[in-house]
Amino acid sequence: MNRRVLILGIAAFLLALLVVLPARWVGGLLPSSAQCAEWSGTIWRGQCGQLTVQVPGQTPVTLESAGWKLHPLTLLRGRLMADVTIVDARGDATGRIEVTRDELLILRGVSAHAQLDPQFPGGLPAGWRGRMEMQGLDLDWQANTLRRLQGEFSFVDLRDERGHDIGSFHASFPEAAAPPFKGQITDMGGPLELRAMLELTTERNWSLNGTIAVRGGDDTGFRRYLEALGAPDASGRYPLSATGTFK
Repeated sequence: MNRRVLILGIAAFLLALLVVLPARWVGGLLPSSAQCAEWSGTIWRGQCGQLTVQVPGQTPVTLESAGWKLHPLTLLRGRLMADVTIVDARGDATGRIEVTRDELLILRGVSAHAQLDPQFPGGLPAGWRGRMEMQGLDLDWQANTLRRLQGEFSFVDLRDERGHDIGSFHASFPEAAAPPFKGQITDMGGPLELRAMLELTTERNWSLNGTIAVRGGDDTGFRRYLEALGAPDASGRYPLSATGTFK
């Protein structure tokens, strides 16, 4: 039998299965940290209602709906690719996700909006609130290391545990041929002026370097905290430097 005909026949058979098999069959592929209460649709185009995800060290998060549309021909290359849509009262997200046989996780063109509150895993310090917006996220993750990062991130209307306005900030990571990945962080108005560079390595180490200053009056006492950073320059900007590792 012609090899091309055989491959096309296998592809047609797999596509037929994906179209008719119920979405609940996906349940066996979910990790133990994820549970779905309601399945609808098929494996090819389906939806999970009330998806609960357990993040280590965090309170479980339940999302109202997660839907997907598979790209079945990628299965012939040992890859699983799907367009995913997440809908929840606290936010939404859309984008493409791909998983390879060597456990490479690929995200492409991800856009998201979310409310940052105490239930958002790892989002903000205790008691802080705000909004997160993401556009054009491209990310590769393999063996607990960061392989690629590109996108635009905004943290809007941040407030601390006492309700004080912290401001809004924007981070932009342009396309990079190789790590480390460098993003420019600037303020979008508010009580603080921020200009800094955030650098991320493949091992999830990060370093932040730049300057920060108080804009206008200082009703919330920010200047007192900034003085701990060192002496300001002639324009009143304080040096900002920090390092760490994302867990």
